[in-house]
Amino acid sequence: MKKVWILAAAAMLLVAAAGCGNDVQTDGQGNVVSAVSSSTTSEVQTESTQPSGDATSYDNTLEGLASYMKDLGYIEKDYTAPSTLGLTASNSNIMQAQIIGAVSGKRYTGSYDGSDNVTIELYEYDPANLDETGEKVLQQIKEKGTFTVFDTDVEAYLSSNSKYVMVYKDTELSTNTNKESEKYLDHDARRKEAVEKFQAFHA
Repeated sequence: MKKVWILAAAAMLLVAAAGCGNDVQTDGQGNVVSAVSSSTTSEVQTESTQPSGDATSYDNTLEGLASYMKDLGYIEKDYTAPSTLGLTASNSNIMQAQIIGAVSGKRYTGSYDGSDNVTIELYEYDPANLDETGEKVLQQIKEKGTFTVFDTDVEAYLSSNSKYVMVYKDTELSTNTNKESEKYLDHDARRKEAVEKFQAFHA
């Protein structure tokens, strides 16, 4: 049973490559390799009363980063996995970060010109104590802006201090084929703004 839970939670990493929605993908043998849904609502656990936008006033931790992004409006709540995966609301947003060499990771939901149409994954690394996988993932992001997991390339961003990685997905950007449309450009500008703020965190 424990093995099934780990595999199901690990599969959530593939969601970033698939975008957002309510799809469950399998490997052809009935095994879940990707699941995207939100069946319940759970507020972000890292509430903050610190000044909005001042990156240095937040703790230099994954929780501090999540609070910072929440105060800026990019994060609204914890992601909640589909009930079919057997994960509780209290742990469904916790990523199996060790798969990409990170110390910890969490997934959140946000909204922009819609409802729950943005997902953000945040991962924390220990730059002084990277394992082989962590070194490879960070190097891939530095070189091409993506990392590979389960043979899938995932677009990601590295913080200026090389301690954090963000995966940002917006359904408008993944489904709108007209990349010159006003709506697409608006959402892309929002993504770029989020990346800029993320990279400014304890830079």
